[in-house]
Amino acid sequence: MSPYNPSLFFLRQQTLVIPIVFANVSDPVGSGFVASLSRPGGNTTGFINLEDSMAGKWLGLLKEIAPQASEVAFVFNPTTAPYAEYYLNPFKTAARSLGVGAIRTPVSNSSGLESAFAGLARDLKGGLIVMPDSFTTARSSEIIALADRYRVPAIPLRSRQCIGKYAPHPIKPTPATRPSQ
Repeated sequence: MSPYNPSLFFLRQQTLVIPIVFANVSDPVGSGFVASLSRPGGNTTGFINLEDSMAGKWLGLLKEIAPQASEVAFVFNPTTAPYAEYYLNPFKTAARSLGVGAIRTPVSNSSGLESAFAGLARDLKGGLIVMPDSFTTARSSEIIALADRYRVPAIPLRSRQCIGKYAPHPIKPTPATRPSQ
């Protein structure tokens, strides 16, 4: 069982015979893990948790909670998310249809995250979407703190309890969005 792209890459290097099942992998076809989702072939199969069209939905959600956002940064780490284009292309398409500037924002360390937030905070019309990868997931507390400090509307993925917190008018959790105890 492989929970993420990096571990799946490692496992596939170890064996071409033992079956490997993946979950939470982004773009398994584009990453070369399987031939197709319907007919994976080889010894690797599984499911994806976020398909590429979700990027447009994340942007739509951000525009609902922060309608003033005219430029939106899409933050990812190119080392831990080599599949970034899988989400970036639909993100750019959605941005054009919503009249929003799409900013491709690769970051590889904490100072890069800080710079992304600081740049968006300058004109007060920026927003930020954090792409799910191991780098951003490991730094979710830091990302949340930066969004608070710079008051930048953000969609920090993999942090359900935070969605809406950085909107101009915070969204109150409902039973469906409230973290379980």
